[in-house]
Amino acid sequence: MPRFLYSLHKFNSKSLVSAKINPNLLLFFRAYSIGYLIEVIPFAVKLIIIKFIKFYQSPSTNLFLNSFSAILRGLLKLFLKALRPSGLGLASGIAIGGARLIETAINHRLKIILRYLKKLSIEKFHLKSQSKQSNLTKNLNQSNLLHPSDHQNTFINVLSTFLAASISSLLAITLLQSKNHPYSYSDQDPLHPTTTPYPTLSIINQSLPSPSKSNHLKLNSQSPTLDFTLFFTVRALDTLFRSIYHNYSPKFLSFLSHCSDTLLFQLSCWRIMSCWFFNPERLPVSYVKWINNLAEMDQRLLKLIRLGRSGQYAYGVRPKNQEISLLGRSIAKSMGRSPELGDPEFISKLSCGIIHGKVGNSESCTINATRRWLKALRPAIGIYLPVFTVPMLLFNRQKLKKQPLASILHVLISTSRSAVFLSSFVGLTWAGVCMGRSNTMNRLIEKTTGQRLSEIELDSSVAPHLGSALSGLSILIEHKKRRGEMALYVATRALCATIDKFIPKCLAIKIKRSKWVSIWVERITFAISIGIITSAIVHHPDYVRGIVKGILKFIIGTTWPSHQGINHTKVLLARKQRNVEEDQKP
Repeated sequence: MPRFLYSLHKFNSKSLVSAKINPNLLLFFRAYSIGYLIEVIPFAVKLIIIKFIKFYQSPSTNLFLNSFSAILRGLLKLFLKALRPSGLGLASGIAIGGARLIETAINHRLKIILRYLKKLSIEKFHLKSQSKQSNLTKNLNQSNLLHPSDHQNTFINVLSTFLAASISSLLAITLLQSKNHPYSYSDQDPLHPTTTPYPTLSIINQSLPSPSKSNHLKLNSQSPTLDFTLFFTVRALDTLFRSIYHNYSPKFLSFLSHCSDTLLFQLSCWRIMSCWFFNPERLPVSYVKWINNLAEMDQRLLKLIRLGRSGQYAYGVRPKNQEISLLGRSIAKSMGRSPELGDPEFISKLSCGIIHGKVGNSESCTINATRRWLKALRPAIGIYLPVFTVPMLLFNRQKLKKQPLASILHVLISTSRSAVFLSSFVGLTWAGVCMGRSNTMNRLIEKTTGQRLSEIELDSSVAPHLGSALSGLSILIEHKKRRGEMALYVATRALCATIDKFIPKCLAIKIKRSKWVSIWVERITFAISIGIITSAIVHHPDYVRGIVKGILKFIIGTTWPSHQGINHTKVLLARKQRNVEEDQKP
């Protein structure tokens, strides 16, 4: 991908600029193209995969022709629909191209304001008598005192880029949220980054976790752009923290440069998996289904964990609701055991064999974790093999021709490493669950806190949290270059599940009462996030990382105003050199 963007950027910058195309139009075209492709490609891939699977299940000539024609019709409809005024392509063009268009005017206005403020400050300081006023004003207009310093110039340039990008992004997200948006307020999780309906506020989960009608309605009313907003919010926060750390971090925090991505990934996974255990409605439906398929934990067992946490399920006590007893009995019966072994009234603790399920199929926790690890390895290879193979076939074909064995070996090693990472995620989760419900853990807690927990407290609280905490350690298997982007990805999901914790209560109440408050909170957050990222890409590209940096650097190119891409390190070195030369003068 980076080589492809570089070659395309090289073509644009040399061929198009030389043809005297307006830089504003060039940048708008780049942003429009990227937004258009981001909207079209996921749906196109989904359409092709669905038709291919249907043909593969029952191959025939007529079905092939019908599927091929259906794909062509679907792609044509998709390509035309993406050209609509409320499409992602036009919104991207407005967000970045609009910022480029108005940035110069904002920069000029800010310099006029600064000149006026400096003039007032100097006049106030030097004014002693009314007679000197006219001479002072005349001298000020002719002096260099009113010209901004290098530091002030830099500040104005960064601020003007931030304001321009924020204003244009506010217009862009307003366009995306218009009533003409075809994916607005969907009740599904389509394969598209702008239409994932994330819950923004707490949804109280009653006895069983199946979503109620009211919860279903809440999910339906989510903003279609919330996924994008959370995505760019996480990237903007990462940019800010990297900037603060680079400029103001004390020496004792230097270790964060080596382990910050690991810590972020671990904490984010802890939050995500805790929500999967206790509050799955906080996560996207498709994400929950993906974790369910990978973890292969009995959904009835997850219900018992949630019931135990709410106090409705306890060992040695007859449940008030007979359905809870039947639920435990059904779990034991499906494992080929006596139904009483799952009834909380007759047991002091669920046996490890029932917890491990049919996949583990053993009383040994070590065997269960190993089998889970091996079971998750196969689908993990299926996930990551195309991830590393397709880019090589599309963008590195020359290297594949020159060094076929080295290229294939690189793909196999990268695929194996990532697959082991994902399977270890599953294995560590199960290992943590088994460790959390052991007697050893209970004794450790008793020695630490002086209080011994009940078995149901271990099973419904300690074990899930420990498994969630250990799952994130699997990132240590991945390559260091991939840890940052993966950490930001899961951080977006974790922010989705935690966002209501950061919203002030007064604002949360207004969001519940008024739809427009929620809309404008999201719009302002989105605009500020894009403003931060764009100003960093233009002035401090080292503070931005990941796929966002690659895409925005390609879009912006070399067509930003003359102050773009200021290398502050070189500026500081030049100042030091100038000071040294002045000191050496006689």
